[in-house]
Order: sequence, then structure tokens, then C-alpha cells
Amino acid sequence: MPNTGTISTWEKLYHSYGFSGLLAKKRGRPSMKKSKSKNKVNKPKKELSYVEKLEQEVYQLRMENDLLKKWHALMKQ
Repeated sequence: MPNTGTISTWEKLYHSYGFSGLLAKKRGRPSMKKSKSKNKVNKPKKELSYVEKLEQEVYQLRMENDLLKKWHALMKQ
């Protein structure tokens, strides 16, 4: 071992903090996280066909209808 004080340092850490004191700690500057928005290429939205638009509208109307039914049931109680 190049440094004779290493073992005594380990002993002090172990007595002070237990086994967790001997675990390696992260050092240095944290890495930069890449932003998802910068890497994302803006793709044009696909045009929905007439049938797809109608299906979407039917779905929204069914959800609205269900919501109104639940609200009406709550008001009766």
C-alpha cells in the first residue's frame, strides 16, 4: 500500500459510521443529463382519416355521457 495511513483511516470510518462509512462515495462533477426536448425531432402530426375523427368524437361523447350519468346519480342521492 502506498499510504500507511489508509488502514487507520478505514478503521476510523468503520468505527464512526459502520460498514456504510467504507462504501465508495461519488466524487467529481455530476454528469450532464441530456434533455429529451433537444433530441426530439418535431414530426408533423399524421392527418386523421374521416373515420378516425368520427371514432374519436364518439369516444369523447361516450365519456361525457358517462360523466353526466354519474353526476346525475350523485345529485339524486
